[in-house]
Amino acid sequence: MTPVLDVQDLSVTFSTEGRTTCAVDELSYQLSEGEILGMVGESGCGKSVSAMALVGLLPTSAQIAGVAQFGPDDLLNADSARLAELRGRDIAVVFQDSMGSLNPVLTVGRQIGEVVRRHQGASRGEARERARELLELVEIPAAARRLREYPHQLSGGMRQRVAIAMALACRPRLLIADEPTTALDVTVQAGIMDLLRGLRDQLSMSILLITHDLGVVADSADRVVVMYAGRNVETAGVREIFHAPQHPYTAGLLGAAPFPGARASGRLQEIPGTVPTLIEPARLCSFAPRCGNHGARCDAELPALLDDDSGHLAACWYPVSTRRGA
Repeated sequence: MTPVLDVQDLSVTFSTEGRTTCAVDELSYQLSEGEILGMVGESGCGKSVSAMALVGLLPTSAQIAGVAQFGPDDLLNADSARLAELRGRDIAVVFQDSMGSLNPVLTVGRQIGEVVRRHQGASRGEARERARELLELVEIPAAARRLREYPHQLSGGMRQRVAIAMALACRPRLLIADEPTTALDVTVQAGIMDLLRGLRDQLSMSILLITHDLGVVADSADRVVVMYAGRNVETAGVREIFHAPQHPYTAGLLGAAPFPGARASGRLQEIPGTVPTLIEPARLCSFAPRCGNHGARCDAELPALLDDDSGHLAACWYPVSTRRGA
């Protein structure tokens, strides 16, 4: 089956004041129709930058290379007019800061309606009716009344639902959800993720879910991409990632996260050391200085992302599931 999105060797560098930062380094992954792909990693690993590169939302200081095939379009090499046509219609984004992504001086109804009018040529009345239907779709009560309200009059959870309604206005094939539950309490967070899963099933869309929350990934994702220092270090089904991680960094993330059933006493595991500076593309394993499985080969060559013949990919010379001497 042809993937909805096929990203190959995506690299993003920023050059400012004579200094170069390699934020994303030859990232590759695929996203299938109707799939939720979780992208995880600590802050600064390149998750959001890689997603914004797909839709042309990075500053002009960004230098982008690679291929991102979306249907007949290579998103990384499409011109600005084509990207503007695709954004909002075929590809939509839900940002983590709902208050920042909504215009504070426009009503909810007008903001949603503008998307419909821009991409579908609807009249003002048709756009308003569609906005009401979308608010009902994302389960906002009293939808007709909410159309006349401003973002500051809504709770954080309701604002995020409005942002999702805007993203779904044109029934996109791909939804990029960038930390969609940040700053929301646990109950609201669960409601937002339940909503996204239900809409995925209802609309048959694919979702790229960017998050640092492993609990959200465990509950929602079908497959997982683990990023470290701008690179994809492990990709597998969500069950394999949580029950049989191969990359030591993935194992470290899981060990540092509290899960139900874990010991009530004692410290959580921690990953020693610090994240490397991203001055240039990696020539050796970036995680090696922090890794308990560090071996001689780590200091000699950069590990490739290899398949273990089950679809589980890991970029590591000494995977967790094997002994270092193997």
